[in-house]
Amino acid sequence: MIDKIAIGPLFHVLKVCDRQEANALFAAFGNAFERYIQDTLRRAFPKTTAGLFDPLACGLKSESHSGEQFEIDACLSYVTDLILFEIKATWPREAELTPENAQSLLQSLRRQYGISEEADKGAAQLARLATLIAGRRWIGQMQEFRNINRIVTVLVVHDVLLSAPGFGGFVAAEFDRALGPCQKLTPCERLKGAVNVVVPIVLTVEDIEVLEVSIEHFSMREVLLDYSDACPDRMTSFHTFLATSVKYSRQIYASRHLASQAMEPVQVAMDRLFAKSAVD
Repeated sequence: MIDKIAIGPLFHVLKVCDRQEANALFAAFGNAFERYIQDTLRRAFPKTTAGLFDPLACGLKSESHSGEQFEIDACLSYVTDLILFEIKATWPREAELTPENAQSLLQSLRRQYGISEEADKGAAQLARLATLIAGRRWIGQMQEFRNINRIVTVLVVHDVLLSAPGFGGFVAAEFDRALGPCQKLTPCERLKGAVNVVVPIVLTVEDIEVLEVSIEHFSMREVLLDYSDACPDRMTSFHTFLATSVKYSRQIYASRHLASQAMEPVQVAMDRLFAKSAVD
């Protein structure tokens, strides 16, 4: 029921839309999801007072020294380490989620999260940003990334089904294809120029919501790097890693903001579903 509340209205409206209107609605939903993740990260890392260093930047638009334009959905700076977030809210078509359509599913995933003839998305976008920063072709608007020696890439997805085993490996493979020539230091770390680049970690929206409050007890960088070391092939989801980790399983807390905001739509749904008629 909660899932229907979240995305049900979108697909209900799509039934009466033409292709152009549907594309516009999906784009609007994608923008709304991006803002939701950015707002969640901002609650986890509140904006600092004037004059103090703010580690979090969202919706950062800029261009490289050569004039190449790009946008960073979100990034978190630890001075020498940089976490890059790419946020995506797309779904594979249901018809492609069958064994006999495995090839078309791969093509669909590449269109949405990798390299395709249409565009470079998801993992490819992260590889492009990592290449720009590692090659010192862009070091931030205020040169705040000039001392970066490690980049941790993160792909945030709306579809929780993408936490399934295999998708993380697919994303890592697409990232390597887009990253180009580099030295493979470990199964999950690449040397690009003088910068170590960690292949993408897939986080679902639920993972971000859990981390919002939980990182009051550990750092974002710490948990991402621990996951990367523990699951270099990315076959275990981040959610499973947290739930089974001796270090983190007892430090996981639900989002206070989400709990408070979720009550109203849940109550409306309960009233509609279970309200007694006037006769009763």
